[in-house]
Amino acid sequence: MESDPVIGVSSQFKGAMTLSDLLYSEGTIQFLTDKASIQNDGYFFQILYTDFVFCLSLQNSSLVFQRNDSVSVLTLDELLEDNRHIMIFAMWSYNALTLDCRAGDKMKRLELPTVPTAPPAKLIRWARKNKLIPTQSYKTEEEFRERIHSSLITINLKIREADAHKSFWNVRYDGNNIIERQPKKEVEIQPLIQCFLSDQMLLGNIEVIPEYKTGEGHLDFLFVSKVDDLGICKFCAEFKLAHSDDLDNGLCYQLPRYMDVSNATYGAYCVLNYKSDWFGQPNLKEGEALDFHLNLLKIKSKNPVHENIRCFIFDLGKPATASKKS
Repeated sequence: MESDPVIGVSSQFKGAMTLSDLLYSEGTIQFLTDKASIQNDGYFFQILYTDFVFCLSLQNSSLVFQRNDSVSVLTLDELLEDNRHIMIFAMWSYNALTLDCRAGDKMKRLELPTVPTAPPAKLIRWARKNKLIPTQSYKTEEEFRERIHSSLITINLKIREADAHKSFWNVRYDGNNIIERQPKKEVEIQPLIQCFLSDQMLLGNIEVIPEYKTGEGHLDFLFVSKVDDLGICKFCAEFKLAHSDDLDNGLCYQLPRYMDVSNATYGAYCVLNYKSDWFGQPNLKEGEALDFHLNLLKIKSKNPVHENIRCFIFDLGKPATASKKS
């Protein structure tokens, strides 16, 4: 039997921070402490669950910020030489841990890149089961669908805000010079997408199941939640590279089959578009946009299920600079 997680929050945070605050893939904790407290070892918070570790602690007058195998250590002694108090900012995102500490006119900051990480689905289910995360249900299946659509729409915005385009490319260097960029494969991208979605799905009481096994193969993402009067409902999302030879087949046949065997009314076909100065594909007919191509496929198929599939395009290529846009 799998053991329960080990969870602890320092008394100075109780009432100001909850477990659900720590289950988002992005967040910030800000607090003021003093020289005497810095000299006492102990944790501010910790979550230990199977292979997931997330904690902030004091050890030997240093801040230690850890998520799984990534550990950031920031020494504080020099900040407190002439100051009694120190302001600490502990920030995390899907791909970085950051410590920012300030005392008087002194400042230290350390940012540690990490592999893309989101809290495991099992931990979120445990927290919801134990009423540590607010629950909600949807009045209709359409309301459930719209919640997922709104989350998918934000992915392009999150990528631009975080300047995360580079995370979707495999880059080869010769010294400090980039000699090649190649788009990552779908299996490499899936954890990134899960990180972008995890916060909103957590808020929306929607369970995200990656690589969901069906009789037709492995669906990229299955979204599950409760709908009033219907019980548990499902939504299928399939991701495909825009330059894949299987692009048309994925929309016309693969996703509809996944929806059928999963008993899902609605689905999303999510296309990862790398075309830019860095990459020249896909090669569509002259003047034909990718969204037009996909919608034309839906119309030509004459399959009623395509009325319940929405296509989303995520732009992962080199973004145009402001000077080129103007």
